[in-house]
Amino acid sequence: MKVLIVTLALFVISVVGNYPPPPKHCKDCDKICGSKPEHHKCKCLEYQSIGPCSYYCICDGTYYYHTVDDFTECGKDRYCYWGDCLGYSEKCPCDCHGDCYIGLAHPYNPCLCNCYNKTGCDVYQEYLPCGTCCFNEQCCEAGKCEYGKCIPNC
Repeated sequence: MKVLIVTLALFVISVVGNYPPPPKHCKDCDKICGSKPEHHKCKCLEYQSIGPCSYYCICDGTYYYHTVDDFTECGKDRYCYWGDCLGYSEKCPCDCHGDCYIGLAHPYNPCLCNCYNKTGCDVYQEYLPCGTCCFNEQCCEAGKCEYGKCIPNC
């Protein structure tokens, strides 16, 4: 009988000692990444910001790229779109497409803007009005927009 009790006690101690450690999660991980179904079974969940509109959830060493919802504000007169924080452009002629479009600066061309439909997936590219001031990065000079191009020394 003593052998059975000692064996049972050793078995209970070994079973109790073999539980996996609790998951290691960072402070913001559960709030930001925890709602994603692919992260529910992570033993180690980490969060890494890329910028104001995109981030990684790192689940057991595997990186998952996520973006903030489009048109979420990411600064003064700036909005998220596909992971980029783009500046609002007053001069962008989006009104010709309707009231539900917002003009955001083109991320690579200072003389273009994109008109985004807030309710759907339509995007129209427009030239900023001719004569709009711009900066030509190739020449490192200020210029003026002419038909979608930044012309220095106009």
